This record gives sequence, structure tokens and C-alpha cells, in this order.
Amino acid sequence: MVVIHPVILAGGGGSRLWPLSTSARPKQFQRLVSGRTMLQETALRFKPGEGGMAAPLVVTGSAYVTEARTQLADVGLAPELVIAEPFGRNTAPAVAVAAHHLGKTPDNGLMLVLPADHHVTDVPALRQAVACGAEAAAAGALVTFGIVPTGPATGYGYIERGQGESPPYAATRFTEKPPLEVARQLVAGGRHYWNAGIFLFSPQAILEAMAEYAPDVVEAAGQAVAGGQVSNGVMHLAPEPFGRSPAISIDHGVMEKSGNVSVVPMAVGWSDVGSYGALHDVSDRDSCGNAKTGLVFTDDVKGCYLRADRGAIAAIGIKGLAVVRSGDAVLVAPLNRSEEVRKAHDRLSVSRRHRPAGLEVPVRFSGGAARLYNWLTKEALPVWGACCWDEERGGFFESMNLDGTPKLDDEHKRLRVQARQIFVCCTAHGLGLEGPYLQNAKRGFAFLRDRGWQEAGGWPHLFTPQGAIKDPMRDTYDHAFVLFAMAALYRATGDRAALDWAGRTVAYLDAVMADPVHGGYVESAPPVTPRRANPHMHLLEAFLALYDATGDFSWADRARDMARLFGDIFYDADTGTLAEFFTPDWQPAAGVAGRLREPGHHWEWAFLLHEYGQRSGEDFGAPIERLTDFALAHGHARKTGLAYDEVLDDGTVHTPTLRLWPQTEALRGLEMLRQRGVRDLEDRIDHLANAVFTRFIAPAPGKGMWVDRLAPEGDPLSDAVPASSLYHLVTGIVALGSEKT
Repeated sequence: MVVIHPVILAGGGGSRLWPLSTSARPKQFQRLVSGRTMLQETALRFKPGEGGMAAPLVVTGSAYVTEARTQLADVGLAPELVIAEPFGRNTAPAVAVAAHHLGKTPDNGLMLVLPADHHVTDVPALRQAVACGAEAAAAGALVTFGIVPTGPATGYGYIERGQGESPPYAATRFTEKPPLEVARQLVAGGRHYWNAGIFLFSPQAILEAMAEYAPDVVEAAGQAVAGGQVSNGVMHLAPEPFGRSPAISIDHGVMEKSGNVSVVPMAVGWSDVGSYGALHDVSDRDSCGNAKTGLVFTDDVKGCYLRADRGAIAAIGIKGLAVVRSGDAVLVAPLNRSEEVRKAHDRLSVSRRHRPAGLEVPVRFSGGAARLYNWLTKEALPVWGACCWDEERGGFFESMNLDGTPKLDDEHKRLRVQARQIFVCCTAHGLGLEGPYLQNAKRGFAFLRDRGWQEAGGWPHLFTPQGAIKDPMRDTYDHAFVLFAMAALYRATGDRAALDWAGRTVAYLDAVMADPVHGGYVESAPPVTPRRANPHMHLLEAFLALYDATGDFSWADRARDMARLFGDIFYDADTGTLAEFFTPDWQPAAGVAGRLREPGHHWEWAFLLHEYGQRSGEDFGAPIERLTDFALAHGHARKTGLAYDEVLDDGTVHTPTLRLWPQTEALRGLEMLRQRGVRDLEDRIDHLANAVFTRFIAPAPGKGMWVDRLAPEGDPLSDAVPASSLYHLVTGIVALGSEKT
């Protein structure tokens, strides 16, 4: 059997789908139609070992190498090689460099050239078409694949076939994107196919054809490969010779000129997804013909493509439009004119008033915040990403030693730590960091799914170090973090299994833990006292995350219920503070417990109420102001600015020790206040960020570690680094850069 090397061309900019597709993140790296990116879907159509297929070779821009490798690794594929182009030169040079490389392999295989950003519904038919063309390609033909047209499209080129009883047929003519009347004639004749840009040939055959019809391309590509450098599975082409190559397509440069081209027709449910009209056609649509992604509300809307990658879209009384909010831009255009989107992109790209957003990474950091962010992304997350997973026993480690080695003598693994680490790993992946973060998140999900869900429903409180259930108690706080983790996992992977488990989890909470008489949820099953506000705060956080991830208003309704509990029960309007502990009927607990106030929770609730208000339009300005005023006035040490663990409702310091997590919540809350318009907070944020670094992080001997708790005088009180705190570090530090400037 002949060996076939899939060559995936993944270097285009995809400006016809702006603003969803940008030069920083073009459409081949986006999830447009399914839970996988276009690149992943393309690669998975031809898995190594199936039908003579070798591992894929990817040609992409140097800026996209890490993204391409990470995305393939996420679906279990390791490319044979990634060829990094120093700049784009169209498809002919891309095919030429791949051919030069593959021509040196000993298997005498074929090259199957595939655009990375096309959609195919009938993959078996595609594979059958490739098998049909393999014999001709092995004999030296340049084989292309034509799509049996479903209508007179004017956005595609056409290939005319010659006589013959069965494919492959001789390709006799190429027609570039014809006007409508000509397209109708071509389709009516029954001998023309859409040009899909998919090719099959031997490296020798295409190089010989290029030598005849595009000699400048083949010469420059050969020199770029010869002068390139290969390291860690990536070939970096030599820029100077590669830049001498003419920027032409393989169609114009070779295929249209050669008399050695064969065509295999195929009906595979193909689309180049080259416009919002095409994207609408291949997307799932509701009963009104609308394709909706993200937080989208519609009323009397028909036949539209609506997508909100951030924020929300409300559409009323429209028909046949693309409405897309992505990054820092919004597009509104008729679907039947969506191929004109490139014009808007081109005009804005040269405007001094608009700078397109790139990858979603924080950019506002300076001073102490920059110090923390650099430590988090360059030390803490890489270290934890490499060793947080217990390879021998499964699950995430409960804690680390201060020197950065896993702590192997912990007596248990808490469910909340497993869930929080899924969130942390998904966030690190979303920040674009290199490492096994998404793999670890998926392993954490599998660990919970396979070992955690109990026969009677619900998640256990504790696992043994070996991963067996140690304490089967169902804890509401734990379940909140499972919901939070499932939201993060769905956002990172698009895997609907995460939403299914979120649904199971909340169904269990409703059935077993809900308190229909007094409101909210009981502390645990079996119930214990006192009741706490804290689990409901994290349910608010989880419901907001699920709402943002799915656009499902049922999660927004649940978030509203938690926000109302805050106002009705947890918030002490007389003192402007947050009560922590309660009786079973939600009365303040007796004695000191009823008077305890945690500054960290004041900051945390204030931030979440702000986030909820941003989405719902409800005004929580007064309690946000009073909560944060109390925390600043009574909850922080005057000398260091660090937040105490506990105070009383009159501001008296009750527990003067200093945990790390209240500091990160204070940082996030201060940044929230700054964004709400409170002035002169920059110096306070900088001072607190530096205090966190110098007092909690710098004293830890291990790279990426921290001291988790300090005595009032600043002496370390912890001899281990709890994994649970990494969640607070990530949410607090990343929030400092959440506003782009």
C-alpha cells in the first residue's frame, strides 16, 4: 500500500470571517462548526495508520507553530513536522517546501494537500475519493478533487473534466470564479466541479511540474529548506531565499498550466467556510433558521448568524444578517453580502483609530502587577503544569512541598482541589502558555467522572491518595467547584460532556441539597450546621461561568437566585458587612460565629456582584461600595496593607494571621473598583502586589511556590503549598490585566 502524507496548509489569515478570524487567530485555529477547531477536524479525517496515512505535516506561519502543535496534541496527534514560514507566500511556495522535505523520505509516498479550514460532513466519501486518485498519483499524475456542485456558486473556481467512463478524469480546463450566468451554464453541463484546493501527487511529480511552470518558486523553496533549521519537530525556513519566491497559488502557478492533471469528483458535504453565509449554512440552526453562539437573545429573528464571543447580543426583528461580536469589534452585514467583509477588514486594518485585538492575554500589567503576572506565567503555572498530576495514582496532588516537589504523604485528595485544578489548567491553556495544561484538565475530568460520581448521585468530599472515595459526604461548596470546572472545560474544549456533567451536578443539588423552605442549599448531605454564605458565593461564580460559556439563560436565572440570597440573607445592611455563619433557618449564628467577617470574602462577593450586575443590569453599587469600604477600613493591616483572615462586625481584628488567598481577592477587587471609576487606586494595587510577592512568594525556596500563611509579624506558618490556592492566584492576578489598553 502506498504511503500518503497529509500536508495541511494552515497559514491563511481568514479575513473574510473578520472579526471572528483575525491575523492573530485565523479561522483554521477556531471552533466554528463543532467542538474542535478547523485544523483539528482536518487532521482527524486522515489519522496515521489508517488507509496508508502517515502522520500529518503542517505548513503554517511561524507565529502559529505553538498553537498548531498544541491543538493537534489536544486530539492525540503528533505531526511528522511543522514547517514554519517566516511570512506568507501563498500556496505554491507552501506546497513546494513540503515537497522538498518529503522528497527526501525513503517511503516514496504521496502528498495529500489539504487546506486546514474546510468543512466536510461525509468523511468516508472523502477518504474513498482519495483512494480513487491514489493509483493515478502514484503513476505520476497531479490529481485534484472536484466538488460536485449543488448550485451555480460564483465564489468558487470550476474544473472541467474530459471524457472517460470512470474517475479519475483528465482535467481539461480551470475557470476562475465565474459570473452567475456562466456558473449556471457550467453546472447545467454536468462536466464541471468546484475547485476544492485539495491535491494528491508525489513530491517528485509536483517538483518537476513546478520546475517547468514555476521555476522561481521551486528554486526559492529548495534553498529555504536547505538553509532552514530543524529543532524539536519544527523546520524554520531560511527567510531570505523563501522571500524570493513569487507569492502565487498552486492552482495558478502549476495546475492550470499542466496537461498532466486528473480530477476525481466527490460529493462529501464540502464547504470552504469562506463567508458568514457559508458558515451559517453549515452551522446548527434553530427552528427560525438562526445559528447562535454565545450569549444571544433573539425576538422575531429569522435566518441569521449571531455570535457573541464576549459580551452579549440582543437582536430584534431582523432577517438574514450576520451579527458577530468578537474581540474588540462588531460586524453587522447581510448574509448574502458577507463575502464583502474583507473590504471592511482591509479598511480597518490601515486605520490608526483601530488596532485589532490579538490573542486574549492580559496587556495592562505594570509595576507590582507585572511582577506577579510574570511569576505566575513563567514560574508557577509551568512548574505546576509539569508536576501537579499524580501519574502513579491518578488525580491532582493535594499540595506541594516548599521546594516544589509533590507532597506524597497527604492523607487525602479533596474534591474541590481536583475541580479547581481543572479550572487552573484550562485557564493556563487559554492564556496561550505551552505545556500539558489541557491534557491535565481532561485527565482531571476523567478522574472525577470515573471515580467520583456516586451511585446515589453527587460527588464525594474526599478521595484517598490512591483515588478511592474516602469520605462520601456531599458538600455544596465542592459541588460549586465542579460546576465551575465544567464551565472552564467546556470553554476550553467545546466538549458537551462537560455540560452534561454540569447538568447532573445541579440536578443533584436541586433534588437533595435545596432548601425549599428557607432558600438556598443546605451545607451538605447529610446536613451539618452552621450554614454558610460561602458555598452560595461560589455557586454564583459557577453559574456566571456557565452562563458565559453557554449563553443559556437558565444559568443566569440561577445566578440571580444567589445574588438575591446575598441581599436578603447574607448582607448585613446595618454594618455594611457580609455575615458568614447561620442557623438552619438563616438567622445569624449565636456568639462570635455570627459576628465573624472575612475581608477576603468581602472582596470576593463585591467582585462577583459587579460581574453579575454587568450581565443583568441590576445595580449592586451600594453594597459593593460598603463591602469594600469595610474591608479597606478594618480588614487590612495598616503597616503592610495585607488582608487579615478574620475580623468582627465592629472592625475588631479577630484572627490576625494572613493567608495568601485574601490578598489575591483584594487585588482583584481593587482592580474591579478601578474599572468602576474609583480613582487613585493604582498605587494601592501596586503596593499590595509588591507585598504579596515579597512576603508570600519570594521566601519560598522552590520555583513557582509560595508561603501560604503568615503570622501577624510576617513569619511563615505553613510548611506545604496547598494546590487549592493556585485557583485564587490565577483569578486574582489575571484579573489585574483584564482591561485592554
